[in-house]
Amino acid sequence: MENISRIKEKCVGCKSCEQSCPKHCISMGENKEGFWYPIVDEKNCVECGKCLKTCPAENIEQHRNMPQTVWAWRNKNDADIMKSASGGAADSAAKAVLQMGGVVYGAAYDEQLAVSHIEIESEGKNINAKSLMGIMAFGLKKGMEVSISAKGTDEKAAVDCISQFLTSNAECAM
Repeated sequence: MENISRIKEKCVGCKSCEQSCPKHCISMGENKEGFWYPIVDEKNCVECGKCLKTCPAENIEQHRNMPQTVWAWRNKNDADIMKSASGGAADSAAKAVLQMGGVVYGAAYDEQLAVSHIEIESEGKNINAKSLMGIMAFGLKKGMEVSISAKGTDEKAAVDCISQFLTSNAECAM
């Protein structure tokens, strides 16, 4: 048959074939290594070819866009680099954004893969408090008034933990 099943190991698991099939006869399944591959219900496939037209493995040139602009960021502070999982880039970028009057946000997932948002607001600025680096980059000083809010399954524990951290400089685990 002339459908996505011919792609085999070239599949990148993007699911565009599954999403584009007008007959909904393509589903995605994992192989023994955990990679996603299309599974075609051959009985219902009408061989329209939409799956092949949207496949990046089949249409390499169509899916290759040259970037218009490339940005790179490097933290020049060795102490920040050593304390950070991102090489200090996230910390220095957050500081720069906040110094320009911007806002820094992020998200984290709990064990059930539910997203949580924790935010600290002070003096008209907001940050995502899920990141210790974000809190540090925010530049809070003793005596500043802050508002802490959270949304997610761990919101109470998160607000309690951040409050404890900010008032006592103690570590807390969520």
